[in-house]
Amino acid sequence: MTKADEVAEALRLRIRSGHYPVGSRLPAERRLAAEFGTARETLRLALKQLAEDGYVHPRLGSRGGWFVTDLKLPGSDWSEKMRSNRAEMDDILDFRIAVETWAAALAATRSTIDDIRSMASAIERLRAVGERALGSSTDDLRQADTDFHAIVGRASRSARLREALLHSRAELFDIQQRSVYEELKQALIADHEVILGAIRRHNPREAAEAMQAHIERGRDKMHEWLDSDTTHTDGEEHPRARAQTQAQGESA
Repeated sequence: MTKADEVAEALRLRIRSGHYPVGSRLPAERRLAAEFGTARETLRLALKQLAEDGYVHPRLGSRGGWFVTDLKLPGSDWSEKMRSNRAEMDDILDFRIAVETWAAALAATRSTIDDIRSMASAIERLRAVGERALGSSTDDLRQADTDFHAIVGRASRSARLREALLHSRAELFDIQQRSVYEELKQALIADHEVILGAIRRHNPREAAEAMQAHIERGRDKMHEWLDSDTTHTDGEEHPRARAQTQAQGESA
């Protein structure tokens, strides 16, 4: 693996975990190059990889830069991969359960008042987003969900555990299909409230059990979605197939 490949993978995981949300601008190339300890030419090779895979796109001008796409292309590629390899998805979920249940248990004994307030704030944002029309709030819902879990990881006071939590969520590439979120949005709020309640009561066992139940609910829904038809979200043509069709039309 080249240095450009390593940088591309690190940025890919950040995008998939929600660290860089849909539509957001990546830090300036100079800053990213310094952070990864690499030349800007190498960074640009990494960004080119991400652009080809549908994660980012460039914008020119004074307010230009590299921006996160709607992620439809990589999301569809990921879904197709999981359809053909369910065992890998379950393995990732099993690892996520191991990491996040322990993070929740530690948070129940180590969290501060500020942590509790931040978790409650994330739930309020989930509730506010859930009340809006889903079509315009899917990305916000996903981000609020990601933020809640990140706060639980932070409250565990284990840097390695928090890193593993964020990595496992990125590796899973949270499902963004509207139909999935339509069915899960109320459960997300309820599950997070149960988790927060256990952490607030300083009950590590209840916190861990609530987190596991939450992730298992997501597992069931993801299997249901993968068992449905293999077309793209809401019956749309797969992005790669659409691109191929457009290319064939242009060459005709």
